[in-house]
Amino acid sequence: AGCGDYLSVNCSLVSELMYCLTVNYSCPLVLDFLPSAESARRPTHYVGVYRTSSLSVTEAFVYDFVYNSSISSPTINCNQSFPCPNGMFCAATNTCDSTQIFISDSYSPGLTYDEAEGKWSIRDDTQPLYTESYWD
Repeated sequence: AGCGDYLSVNCSLVSELMYCLTVNYSCPLVLDFLPSAESARRPTHYVGVYRTSSLSVTEAFVYDFVYNSSISSPTINCNQSFPCPNGMFCAATNTCDSTQIFISDSYSPGLTYDEAEGKWSIRDDTQPLYTESYWD
């Protein structure tokens, strides 16, 4: 099944994304979304350890980029003092939108996390658990 006229590739954007994600995080595209990424010059693609409290530079950029790329017509400005109307969200660009993209964490359904206590526990020991390899 083809996409016909519905999709087109922006080759310059793809090229810029590849450069930013493989060579230099302090490229203009990343800095538009994450000014704090200026110090993260060389990208790392280490998967890392799951954290509940913070995102890596790569995660934060990808989340913001995907979310903001889905916004249809950002015309309402927003911030903490001026929230968006019901059914809309304040995007990283301080504009309101009702995008249907939601990014969520992914981990084994056999685990549960208690935010109040900051602890993980096994909810269902019949479910597979995923772990990083032990490197000696």
